[in-house]
Amino acid sequence: HNMAGATSAGRVLSFSKEATFGTSPAAGTGKVIPRVSHSLGLQIKQVESKEIRPDLQKGETRNGFRSVAGDIKGELSAGMFTQFFAAICRKAFTTTKAAPLVAKTGTPANEKTANYTYIPATGHTSDSFTFEDWWGDLGAGAGVLFKGCKVESIEFDIKGDDSTPVGISIGFIGKDGTELSTRYFTAPTALTQSAKITALNGALKADGVDAIITDAKIKIKVDSKAAAVVGQNSTPDICLGSVEVSGSLSAYFTDTSLRAKSLADAPMSLAIRLDVSREDVMSDYVTIILPAVKLSLPKINDGDTCLQTDIDFTAFPAVYGSVPATTLIIQDTLA
Repeated sequence: HNMAGATSAGRVLSFSKEATFGTSPAAGTGKVIPRVSHSLGLQIKQVESKEIRPDLQKGETRNGFRSVAGDIKGELSAGMFTQFFAAICRKAFTTTKAAPLVAKTGTPANEKTANYTYIPATGHTSDSFTFEDWWGDLGAGAGVLFKGCKVESIEFDIKGDDSTPVGISIGFIGKDGTELSTRYFTAPTALTQSAKITALNGALKADGVDAIITDAKIKIKVDSKAAAVVGQNSTPDICLGSVEVSGSLSAYFTDTSLRAKSLADAPMSLAIRLDVSREDVMSDYVTIILPAVKLSLPKINDGDTCLQTDIDFTAFPAVYGSVPATTLIIQDTLA
């Protein structure tokens, strides 16, 4: 007897933005989301009885509150994650393209323009998505439809070598899941995206000056809660709270400027532009800007080669160019 199991290649993850929380959009609007892996899944809390019984045994458990949780891990490219960037910033991307907020040449007006989003002071959006996890090589096919999914976190893993593209992990919290025997998103289409982006092309600037950083991690986290209510086995909405941005840097110990910033409790800006191509002036790019961060005191890593330092940081709102005071700005040429 030969068993043919489901494969990762036969598994398709598709999504579409919802107009109303928890209501799936039209079946023809699905887009395939490329991934390295994903862990989106339905969670059902088991309700256990605390009743004391003369037979010294516990009563039957029951299915309780239902929710969705998990993350999508991928490799960064322009255009691929823009809907999720807008969701975590709580603001749609601009519709009039602007010059690069971080230039890679002395003539930014000659470089590719791009839309951007940022965390606004008012008018926050609350985007939600429907995902379909389809297992195409299980007999006639099967899957799960996850509804009411909101972005809970985004992490960037930027390594200063060419062994891997820039890594990204997007965490979700959702309302509910429905088992499928036929596909919901009929013939989902491919997303428009650039080639993969490594950390080797672009620019990293601390207070507008090129910095010698070997690795950077940025984590964007939204306080969120899927509240249980009487009479329903899934949440009627997911409440989103404040957005926190933090991260870490590894840098060569070339001078004491970053150490001085920490000791003085002084803010600085951090801007990372990530390009598809170094040579092409019109290259696609994704830029992540933290207008103001405070640094922890750098830790010096000893060894018999170049000294390196590890630095943690937290971000807070400040004005950056013509962008109003904000903790985070993301510019993407294919948004």
